[in-house]
Amino acid sequence: MSHWRAFLALAPLASLAACEIFTEPLGGLEVSLTAPVDTTVPGEPVTVTILVRNPSVFPIQFHGNSSCTFGIEVLHPDGSVTGREDRACWSDLRIWSLRPGDSVVVERRWSGREGPAGTYRLRPFVNAHEGLRRGPAVRIEVPPSARVRLVHTHPALPALDLVVAGRRAVVGALPGLPSEIGVVRAGPQAVEVRETGAATPIARGEFEFLEGSRHTFAVREGPGGPEPWPIPDADTVVSPNLGRLRLIHLAVMAPDIAVSLTTPAGQESVEVAFPFPYGVVFPYLTSDPGWWTLVVTTADRADTLARSRVLLGGGQVRTLLLLDESAGGILGLLLEP
Repeated sequence: MSHWRAFLALAPLASLAACEIFTEPLGGLEVSLTAPVDTTVPGEPVTVTILVRNPSVFPIQFHGNSSCTFGIEVLHPDGSVTGREDRACWSDLRIWSLRPGDSVVVERRWSGREGPAGTYRLRPFVNAHEGLRRGPAVRIEVPPSARVRLVHTHPALPALDLVVAGRRAVVGALPGLPSEIGVVRAGPQAVEVRETGAATPIARGEFEFLEGSRHTFAVREGPGGPEPWPIPDADTVVSPNLGRLRLIHLAVMAPDIAVSLTTPAGQESVEVAFPFPYGVVFPYLTSDPGWWTLVVTTADRADTLARSRVLLGGGQVRTLLLLDESAGGILGLLLEP
């Protein structure tokens, strides 16, 4: 999404004053655009500045809502154009006059996420006013990127951040929940999980991000301690008349467990993982659309630790994560790919 911030630069740079005298038409204005960078950082918008200046010796008058004239036109690498309807508007509907030599500054935060990687050209949009002088386009490179999120698997820990190449791509993931989506640069990157706001990681590793890919990370106990683990996203395609479900055991504090499952097409519960070791990804099961019933017990079947029902429609593929619950049980968290 793009966000606008518009303001009037005060004298000596600029001033606007209510005026009812005869003036030159709006077409006498100069409109230029600048940007502070020529390459975006994935996930961080660029503040683009539009300068609207009156270079003449006469005041130029316009109605308050005609300030929607000034915006940004984005030329994509494939030649398409967007942004013309995303313009800055001032709510003041009076008649304004821009005096000779004065300027109006408009800022727009452009995310650089409107399309694929490549070179974009940004130029002022002037809403088809005759004679309005428009400055040259600014070139901004959008590098290849990937999308990430973090699943917080430890109820005893506070909120967590996912840090990629030293930059916080995800901030404030809460226990038992998936985070918002973050954007990172494609390529091999150092990945860390930190407590929110902390400088020291609780888990770290290396990962290769492919352009356009999407990854869900969790913290898993590895041989050398906690590590950021990318949850595999394979086999996410299914017939529109079927649903698919798989299980991943990430409840590190749980005892040895077994899992029974009743599919929509089944009449009886069937043990599908006995035992079900920590960290194991159980393969996808495929069935008709409908309710799936999952029962988690201790490995000796003496105690029931969790019971969950999942509704899957036709064509849906989901992952059910088994996580530690704060009260000491097991929580089932359903994830979309």
